[in-house]
Amino acid sequence: MQIDSLAANQLPTSRWQRFQPWLNLLGVIFFMLVALASFGLGQSLVWLTTHTLEIGASLSFMLGGLLLPGWAVIRWCSPSGRFDRLERWALSWSIGIALPPILLQLADLVGLPINRWLVFGYGGLALLAAIWPKKSSTWPDRLTELKRIRPSSHAWLLIGLTSVIVLQRLLVVRDLAVAQWGDSYHHSMITQLLLDHGGLFETWHPYADLTTFSYHYGFHANSAFLAWWGQLSATSAVLYMGQMINIAVGPLAYLLTRRLSGNKAAGIIALVFTCFYNTMPSFYVNWGRFTQLTGQVILVGVIVAWLALLDYKAFNWQLVGLAVILTTGLVLTHYLVTIFAVIILMLMVLALVAQHPRFDYAKQVLWRGGAVGLISAVLAAPWLYTIVQSKLTAIARNYVTGYSQSYASSVATLVAIVPFYIKAPLMILIGLGLWLACAQRNWRMLWLAIWSLGLELIAVPYVLNLPLSGIITGFAVAIMLYLPLIPLAAYPLGWLYQRWQHWPWLRGVSMVLLLLTIAWSMPWQSTLATDQYRMFFAGDQQALNWIEQATAADAKFLINGIMSYGDALVVGEDGGVWIPLLTKRQTTIPPLTYGSEKASDPKFDYNVYLLYEALRTTPLASAEGRQLLQAQGIDYIYSGVRLSQNNPKFQQDIQALRYLPEQFPIVYERDGVVIFAVKAQQ
Repeated sequence: MQIDSLAANQLPTSRWQRFQPWLNLLGVIFFMLVALASFGLGQSLVWLTTHTLEIGASLSFMLGGLLLPGWAVIRWCSPSGRFDRLERWALSWSIGIALPPILLQLADLVGLPINRWLVFGYGGLALLAAIWPKKSSTWPDRLTELKRIRPSSHAWLLIGLTSVIVLQRLLVVRDLAVAQWGDSYHHSMITQLLLDHGGLFETWHPYADLTTFSYHYGFHANSAFLAWWGQLSATSAVLYMGQMINIAVGPLAYLLTRRLSGNKAAGIIALVFTCFYNTMPSFYVNWGRFTQLTGQVILVGVIVAWLALLDYKAFNWQLVGLAVILTTGLVLTHYLVTIFAVIILMLMVLALVAQHPRFDYAKQVLWRGGAVGLISAVLAAPWLYTIVQSKLTAIARNYVTGYSQSYASSVATLVAIVPFYIKAPLMILIGLGLWLACAQRNWRMLWLAIWSLGLELIAVPYVLNLPLSGIITGFAVAIMLYLPLIPLAAYPLGWLYQRWQHWPWLRGVSMVLLLLTIAWSMPWQSTLATDQYRMFFAGDQQALNWIEQATAADAKFLINGIMSYGDALVVGEDGGVWIPLLTKRQTTIPPLTYGSEKASDPKFDYNVYLLYEALRTTPLASAEGRQLLQAQGIDYIYSGVRLSQNNPKFQQDIQALRYLPEQFPIVYERDGVVIFAVKAQQ
């Protein structure tokens, strides 16, 4: 295996170079076998053969629904030679993920419901656009051009490593029926509502009593497209789309590092560090924070497209269009990452102007950036209007004016990033990368350090005396620092690799170290998805099947929950939170978005808070507890597997109900799940 490719007109000069493609292929096969063995060879093969529908749908959508549309857009929206084929392939991930939310908004504006056949048509149009001859070319010329494509060793290595990442990310979720932790519930519900309505919606019925939708929906749009494409359930689509977003991080780490450093070897090393060595972003599978990860994936494309536009010798509408698509997609995908992007792009513009301190150059940069910003704002205007009319503006205003100061002071702090967010050896390499960038006066790599510092500062805005504490948490910044810091860590190693061009044995040593890093990652990544963050178990699935069959359609369940977000919201604590989506029965805790969406009852969120505040001090087994349950119209009490395993923070003594079988008969008890019926008081 080797990192660098041969020049197009250079013939192999040694046996080693001649056999590079075959060695790369053997290396990829070896690591796939290692991955299967690390996850349990027999169990992995059984899972792969029993989940062919989900896996096949995900892989085909990755190719036909993401990469092909992204490639087609780059082909028609970038000047010839601006990106080489590998850069196009990597950037296609970002563009393909940015397109579905834009298309959903467009379909909503024209009143066109989305369905499976339209999504297939979208993939078909992308294929045509990817192969259609351009002006002054014919179909025979185009076919001849396609036949002449010969991937280099470098290309095979990059695509091969990405294939290993695909296998790893899929195997990580082999034991999960739904995505992990609390956020995954409302992600799955939003995806289901998109499927139910054929696009954007307002009412959350029958799952929740909410009447607006203003939540960023880029990840959910991609999940819905995957569900339509492969006829998957919303829960499966969210689970697998989350992993595809995590797969996309690898090629985009390569792209960002290569474009900023000008070093292809550094790009490969950055991919390996990001996907095989560092804990982030692989660990996102536990949190279900796929919306922010989706924003980060698009953010890399935004940076690359803006740099390509601002660096180009003349104003180019193709590059403007490319930057507009990515910028608009980011606005619709994640609001906080959009704020990050604004700060990053401002730093980029300032750095460019500082490097070329001329009035005409500054005017040129501002004109191009202004054109992209204005067009993106116009395209996103319908959704921006929805946001302005929602509760989100009031929530943001509360932070700015100092409301919820106790919560703001708790979250507006920096988080220690070593070793969980960035591993300690990478910090040493980051220091070397900074030194090398200074020595070489490579401002683009130094810009990564300024970018990281800017992200840290917006997490603690009081340092600059800004009244924005709490909008962006230190945690939200810490989990994305891998994005600017890992390219800095890869930079000195890529530089050394280039210096070793004439020392094959040193290049061989570096390749062995690279391969050992990948092999080392397999065992720990096989245990990445832990039960600590799991809320829905097989026992919960069986219990929900019973609920669907044995309870009335209007039954209401009390489920376990805790106060969160500075005691402002109640969040579910076990598998009971999934009852509305999977059984259409009601529970006492709505999806987390009830804090940012309007309801038919203006006091809806406050009533949820009052119930759980009362439950803090009122035992369910007491007369007051029974009165509270009946006043809320509660028919059943659900205690899930997670609560029985971890015994977390829910204050109610469920065991005390066992001693009152007349008032709380047990109607279901199996595999860690207990369901009590609530009898009316005589």
